[in-house]
Amino acid sequence: MAFGGSLTDFAALANAITVVVLVIVGLFTAAPGGGQNAKHWFPWHPVLMTIAFPALMSLGRFTFLTNEVRSMETRRKDHRLIMVVATVAMLFGYLCIFMAHLPKRRFFGYDFNTRQWGDYRRVAHAWLGYLLIFMVLAQSCTGIRKLSFLQAGKRILVSHGNFGKTIIVLAGFNMLLAIRFWGWRNDYKVGMYIVTVLSVCFGVIWPRPETKDGEDDKLLPG
Repeated sequence: MAFGGSLTDFAALANAITVVVLVIVGLFTAAPGGGQNAKHWFPWHPVLMTIAFPALMSLGRFTFLTNEVRSMETRRKDHRLIMVVATVAMLFGYLCIFMAHLPKRRFFGYDFNTRQWGDYRRVAHAWLGYLLIFMVLAQSCTGIRKLSFLQAGKRILVSHGNFGKTIIVLAGFNMLLAIRFWGWRNDYKVGMYIVTVLSVCFGVIWPRPETKDGEDDKLLPG
């Protein structure tokens, strides 16, 4: 993927990098809320999920919003590549939290050993996380099907984009939940809130540039 060098393009890319760096620094340094062991499963869950959602998925959507002069076909190829990498990161992120909670049998925000629910924010985070995983997998399937029909000269699943934006919004909210209950300093949390919300804005709210007349038609055979 390449951005065209505009201030907005640079800001979107810089924000995606910043949100990942802040999570890594917050988890692995000796600051409050940090001190995680990189050899353990758990800390890689938030790292990989941050890479997947507020970073890559927002950038994947932003490939259609960048001001760079590129064909829609090129934008779609970039979008597909980024979203595939994001989905893989998400699946590994889930594997990390599954392996971290397996010894204590804590799933869905529920402790199956003590038969007690966790803090309501953690329960909400867990259930919304599972919902997002299923939504992303469904979105991946529709994306593959949509591409095959486009190559055959047909446009289907026009709601694919809106469903993707819904995923980005829900993922942003779920990350805000995680930031809220984590043990970071309040000023650090404020920074995390800002870059997370900006990621959602870049992926959802930023207006899409107008395509040239007939540009979409060039993607269809015949």
